Parts: sequence; structure tokens; C-alpha cells
Amino acid sequence: MRQPVNTVLQMGAMVAPFGGRSIAEDVEDLGFGELVRDVNNVAHSLRIPDSDDKYRVSYSCSDDWALPAFAGLKRHDLVTLHMIKHWSMPFAPGQTQVNLRRPAVGDSVEVIRADGTIVPDAQWNHTAAATVTLMGQALGGIVRFRPILTAFLDRASWDGNEWAGTVGWRADFVER
Repeated sequence: MRQPVNTVLQMGAMVAPFGGRSIAEDVEDLGFGELVRDVNNVAHSLRIPDSDDKYRVSYSCSDDWALPAFAGLKRHDLVTLHMIKHWSMPFAPGQTQVNLRRPAVGDSVEVIRADGTIVPDAQWNHTAAATVTLMGQALGGIVRFRPILTAFLDRASWDGNEWAGTVGWRADFVER
């Protein structure tokens, strides 16, 4: 029996098996804080100390065969997004712990040295949701991961083509 191929995207609305091909994921940093100038015309950044920026994430797909199950969601429902694209966090030579900006989808984490080699799983550990522990890395590098965001559904829209039997859809989320 053929198993359905699904997208890795999880967004609180089920994406039908074999649906969601060519989903576009757009991420926008909402950039809390602002630049201001003092009386000497020098720019300064005003931010809330130790606060993370929040994101707006939009998903869209055209010429899909079925809509995600948006009918079960209402505007401002809180959902958990398992994002499609990987984010990267750098680490320095000798660094033993990398704090990721958001929790990671467990099987999406990989560690890559500065020389481009992938670090074997035995040399690092991802136990806490947003922490990767490195063991004896002489080179710096990056930790790649698919983030998990908690977000509110801001809006969802869709359209369809009767004769082609296709639908287009879009969903916008704002991080909590």
C-alpha cells in the first residue's frame, strides 16, 4: 500500500495527504524596538532588554488539490507551527552549548562544522527543547534546526478553480 507523502509543515490545520506541494513559507521579523536619534543626530536602538523578536509567518500554496483543514480554526486561535525551513545558529570553537532561538523539531537538528563536515550524532546532544550540547568541537560551525513557534492565526484565505480542480490558499500567523 502506498503511504501518503506529507509536508513537514504542521500548523494546527491538517494538510491533506499528497497536498501542500510547493508551499511557500515567508518569515518576517516584526522587530520590536526602534531606532531613534539624539540631539547630536546619533542613532540609538531602543529595545526591551533581553526580549526576543517576534515573527509573522505566512504560508501559501497555489494549484493545490485540497485545502488544509482551516474550517476548524478561528481567527486568533493559538497553534503550534513546525516550520518548513531550517534556521541556523553559529557556535565558536570550543563552545559546549548552543541556545537555539526557538525550540527545535527533534529530528531536524544537525551540527555542521566550519569546514562543511557534518558532526556525527554521537558528538552532540539535543535533549532540551532549545539547547544543543556539543562535545569537544575544535572548529566552530552552525547548528541547523527547524523551529517550533507558538502563534496566533491572523487570517486564512483560499480560492479555487472549478475546471482545473485546484485551490490556492494562504495562512498568516503572528508569534505569541
